[in-house]
Amino acid sequence: MTATFALQTFALSVTISGSAGTVTSTPAGITCTTGTCSTSFNAGALVTLVADGGGTSTFTGWSGTGAPVTCTTAATCVVTMDVARSLTASFASSTRTLSVTRSGTGGGTVTSTPGSLNCGSTCTAPFAHNTSVTLTAMPDANSDFIGWTGSCTGASCTLSMNSDKLVNAEFRLKQVAVGVTVTNTGGAGGTISSVPNGLSCTTGTCTVNFPATSVLGLVALPDANSVFTGWTGACVSATGPVCTLTVPAPGPVTVGATFAPAQRTLIVTKGGAGTGTVTGTGINCDLANTDCTETYNHGTSVTLTAAAGSGATFVGWSGAGITCPGTTCVVLMDAARTVTATFAVQQFALNLTKGGTGTGTVTSNPAGISCGTACPSATANFNSGAVVVLTPVPSGTSSFSGWSGACTGTGDCVVTMSAIRNVTANFATITFALTVDVVQATTTGTVTSAPGGITACAGLGCVASFTTGQSVVLTATLGTATAVTWGTGDCDSQTLTTCTVAMTAARAVDATFTP
Repeated sequence: MTATFALQTFALSVTISGSAGTVTSTPAGITCTTGTCSTSFNAGALVTLVADGGGTSTFTGWSGTGAPVTCTTAATCVVTMDVARSLTASFASSTRTLSVTRSGTGGGTVTSTPGSLNCGSTCTAPFAHNTSVTLTAMPDANSDFIGWTGSCTGASCTLSMNSDKLVNAEFRLKQVAVGVTVTNTGGAGGTISSVPNGLSCTTGTCTVNFPATSVLGLVALPDANSVFTGWTGACVSATGPVCTLTVPAPGPVTVGATFAPAQRTLIVTKGGAGTGTVTGTGINCDLANTDCTETYNHGTSVTLTAAAGSGATFVGWSGAGITCPGTTCVVLMDAARTVTATFAVQQFALNLTKGGTGTGTVTSNPAGISCGTACPSATANFNSGAVVVLTPVPSGTSSFSGWSGACTGTGDCVVTMSAIRNVTANFATITFALTVDVVQATTTGTVTSAPGGITACAGLGCVASFTTGQSVVLTATLGTATAVTWGTGDCDSQTLTTCTVAMTAARAVDATFTP
């Protein structure tokens, strides 16, 4: 025999009351959207019911029979199935709030259809869920309606109140065209800008809309190389670079502004000891140094020409922003410029050359030439007409033997610099004679000098010249002799094979060889 037992079950009934809504259960079994829905659950089961208005309704509370039921207004209700239970979920229809804001510089009103909103005064109104509402914007006499933003965009607004809505209506003061014409003369430039921002014009005509009756400031700003010269049109009475005007309605408004090149000053100066003139467009800087300053438009190229005066030569140009080939100079007037033309007194070259075997120095008065013992030649320039004195000083081993070229004689050389002068200073080496006499009978002895000059002297009258102060070593080669005896002079009575002679004067030495 088999005895079968089943769990006891109890019925749970849910009724939807009022507006539409949905109740569902966990564990599953109830999904109720209208009327009454019922299902059975095991005894002791805990059933969770959830009420949802679905956006179109608002859940207002629970009611029912079959204690214990502790659920009231919470959307979730937990029921213990220890008896049969019957519950009602009540729903109420939802309302949606429509809020309207206004923005912009203009003004106007917003009304709704259906007509519970009039903004102006009332800018928030309730509407039943899913109601279709059309908003209408009416600008005032001095304004334009620009459009909707928020829950509506564009020029028209019809919306469904399926949720709370926020809409903004933008109104703007009527716009007036303000045209600015910029005239740039001579390559000038600048900018006309506005306060408030909106206009920035550098050339031609620029047109920008500004609100009627607004106060507009126009500012003229020349570039670094230009100046603002004035206003015309609506700003003709403005005296400075700023024009303030009230934008009239209905407009339009026209304004003119002119920029001209900045002026740059050129100053010509003359330097150096010579005289000369500098000429150019607007410049005639003469010998009296008058008319040496002129003003030019920025960016102008000015050509200057230099001419040396009598007895002078043009040396060159100096200054910034110049290109100067020779006596002409092109000056770019992109800034204030000072140009100097330098003139010098005409000069002639004095060319000195040293000749001869000796050494010495040559100096000039006035200074210019200072040619030392190691200097073979020197050149210096002297002013035309200058009298130059050249003084020779021989070194200790030399003598001055005389001038050639522009000077002659052995005294100072005096030249007048009326042309190029060429002068040679001749120095001679001072020497002394050394005479060697070799005395011998049947021997073959010889005498030789160092430095050279006397070579293998074997008889009388061997002579050579040596520089003053030089030490000469005489060496005797005995040959068939047994000894040599030096006589007279520096080596008198010596018997060595060498004899050293100091050439501070003419010297004579004899050598006697012993057979």
